[in-house]
Amino acid sequence: MDLKIKIKQTLIEERQSKLNESFVELSDIEDKSYLVERSITISMKLLEEGYTIEEIDKELSEVYDVNDWGKIDWKEMILGGSLSMAKEYIIEYILKELFGTNKEFAHEAAVVFSNLSPTDLLKPFKDESSCTESMPKITKALLVALGRHLAGNVTGVGEGNLATKGAGNLFGQVIMQSNVGESLSVNFCKIIH
Repeated sequence: MDLKIKIKQTLIEERQSKLNESFVELSDIEDKSYLVERSITISMKLLEEGYTIEEIDKELSEVYDVNDWGKIDWKEMILGGSLSMAKEYIIEYILKELFGTNKEFAHEAAVVFSNLSPTDLLKPFKDESSCTESMPKITKALLVALGRHLAGNVTGVGEGNLATKGAGNLFGQVIMQSNVGESLSVNFCKIIH
């Protein structure tokens, strides 16, 4: 077999495998609005990576019944999703441009921080009691983002891979159940105040 043909077949198989893995997480999502939001986010990422709309639509149809989406409150979903995506973009931009973080970590941190209220992000700077109250949540969110970023580097496959997301989610769950965030936040609050 010609080497060019073998390489081409391997690349096509890897491309299809990545497409198949991209929508696997949707099978566990029960909230229809969140399901559509994740579907759109994943689809946009795949489009940016060069997949065609037809490839994405075919794979999405195999994973989930898109005809069931008619029961969704689209207005609420679009407004909520747009706001969340805008917050993610702003946070990611600030982390990359002002603080010089790399693209992958900035993205993970933006996803995590976009779930927090902007007032929650500012509370630690108000006074010591506000810092003690709100900093554990922020610290845990930051540790989860860092864990996902490190999981991508340790597995050597980047941050969009299913194994990376699984390792990152497992690490995040451990962080959320531990008191690491509280312990670190005490030190952060001492530094701030």
